[in-house]
Amino acid sequence: MRKSNLLFSLFGCQSIISFLFLFLFPIPLFSQTKDFKSFLDQKMSFQDARHLLVRTGFCASPKEIQAFQNLTPREGVKKILSTMNTKPETTPPSWLNEPYEDLRKFRRELKQLSPEEQRAMLKLMRRMVRDRQWQLKGWWMKEMVHTSSPFTERMVLFWHNHFTSSLKKCRSPKLMYQQLQLYRKFAKGNFKKFVKAVTRNPAMIIYLDTRTNRKGKPNENFARELMELFTLGEGHYTEEDIKQSARAFTGYSFNPYTGEFFLRPRQHDWGKKKFMGKEGYFLGDDIVDIIFQKKAVSLYITRKLWKEFISPNPAEEEVERLAKIFRDSKYELEPLLEAIFTSPYFWDPKNRGTLIKSPIEMVIGTIRLFQFYVKDYSILARAAAQLGQNPLDPPNVKGWEGGIRWITTSTLLYRRQILMNFIRGFGGRSLDNIRKLGKGRGMGKGEMMKMAGKAMEKKMMSLLDIPQNMDSSRQVKYITRLLLPLPPVQPIENPKNVLDVVQHCLLDISYQLK
Repeated sequence: MRKSNLLFSLFGCQSIISFLFLFLFPIPLFSQTKDFKSFLDQKMSFQDARHLLVRTGFCASPKEIQAFQNLTPREGVKKILSTMNTKPETTPPSWLNEPYEDLRKFRRELKQLSPEEQRAMLKLMRRMVRDRQWQLKGWWMKEMVHTSSPFTERMVLFWHNHFTSSLKKCRSPKLMYQQLQLYRKFAKGNFKKFVKAVTRNPAMIIYLDTRTNRKGKPNENFARELMELFTLGEGHYTEEDIKQSARAFTGYSFNPYTGEFFLRPRQHDWGKKKFMGKEGYFLGDDIVDIIFQKKAVSLYITRKLWKEFISPNPAEEEVERLAKIFRDSKYELEPLLEAIFTSPYFWDPKNRGTLIKSPIEMVIGTIRLFQFYVKDYSILARAAAQLGQNPLDPPNVKGWEGGIRWITTSTLLYRRQILMNFIRGFGGRSLDNIRKLGKGRGMGKGEMMKMAGKAMEKKMMSLLDIPQNMDSSRQVKYITRLLLPLPPVQPIENPKNVLDVVQHCLLDISYQLK
């Protein structure tokens, strides 16, 4: 079968056309109505609560929806923001408590070995680092699955994709863990302070080569990305601004034995710099302060958060309003996030089901919703990686582009395979092998129904909070409203049982949307 026809064979012509239509055409602007303010102070409907929970987390369980139906949209947003964590809830790998390696001592000991012993030792060290990298990825997946604040981890993931670094280049799992902790600390904090902290972060210093940025031989990598990707966006600075700001960051380094930042005075350019019309003996923090005098910072970050949480197509008039709130708060993120989640555009029905779940969102959301037992959480990271989102290893400094780019012929097929094997695992099998997620045999139509015994049926009904006396047509309506943001593309006709309906919803293309 030709690849060009594979999407159509998987989901049908109507599905693909509907899927593409959502992302190729702008969403009409939603004008603020007199009723919207009263809407924010009325208790949420089932669909409203689901929308808020899915957009700010990974999924929406029946119990979570029920709890949020007792709240107004304003109250729900405040609850989500007020319960964010600054520290993880699950125990990280124990080796993170070990002291940093004494590299000088290791090199001395290595020289005392024979060439063959040196090769064996280096091979062992590389294997240990590689294993620890996947252990760290697995731990983060576990935190996402078990956290009581999914929005915290969504924001950590967002900032990881904004201030990108990678284990592939950084190599140190301890430094990447330290960076995740920084993102968790500032997830809803002051953005200017956040940026200043990032300039001193060891993983970022390695990733953007700040250690090689020295007086007389400046490395412009960090200075360029600071403006282009982290704060302003393209078109708001000059090449001379990059050169001058790079001088301000010369000498930035860190102690490899403590993981702490320090400035190397002899490598710093203490001369006068001219940057964005200002002149002075600037250090890195001064550069950040000058950048934040530009309105473009607030607009750039607001647009990026809009695309993450509202729709692919920002409404510029509303972006201006939200960005002003950001500036007026002196770049505090919490007021901006609250304004985004209480914007009429966030609640507009036209903007529901317009965002594509990232691989991590799809995998973690399914695990959380159906409460699968996972023996080795690194398989979730490996599954996401095969779908195009390798946690802690973005493809480049721009991060994952996301949106419609999450969907290709191969990733759409693999998403389907993973979901089919999730369904197979519902009977109680642990997800302890990557083959069970994406490389196992597929399920034929109706196979879920065949393996559905009374125990599994009862377990699913309890999990989804379905009353025993609910008739089949109402079950279909309830389950589709719970699992999908839009009506299923393929109608559910004559389902044999609840599990059959769940299987249909998980394999419907609408399940890929949020």
